[in-house]
Amino acid sequence: KIYEFMMLAAGPLANLGIAAVLLLFLNPYKAYWDEPENTGVAYAGNFLFQLQFINLSLGLLNLLPAFPMDGGRALDALIENKYSVQKAKKIVMLTSLCIAVVFFAAGIVYKNYKLLMIALLIMINARQGKYYHTVQSGVMESFDRVRSITAV
Repeated sequence: KIYEFMMLAAGPLANLGIAAVLLLFLNPYKAYWDEPENTGVAYAGNFLFQLQFINLSLGLLNLLPAFPMDGGRALDALIENKYSVQKAKKIVMLTSLCIAVVFFAAGIVYKNYKLLMIALLIMINARQGKYYHTVQSGVMESFDRVRSITAV
């Protein structure tokens, strides 16, 4: 399980690490956030800001405890240690759907289609937790078979 957590942490940590390194090159940082026209505009002067903003957003989004994000898979692996696979799957699916509802409501209130798209992504993929468990158990069985063959 520790290798699974390390694998799941790699994506968000890479994004957050890139965002942290880019912070060194953004000086003064506050000026980029104070000007709303900087967000979404592509020109050479704010390329680093855009790159950092994208990596920060992806890293934080990936940490959400909702399936199919890495945070949801980590939550699933953590809960599986305490409960059965079926109960863990239900808990992760309910958590994912609750987070999707929050994103959906925020998307409607703030009239932000990006939040609506994230909610839709989570809602559609939350039900695929079953597929994830099937693939995961198949892979683990294959590793066990290889270990038993190589142990002889």
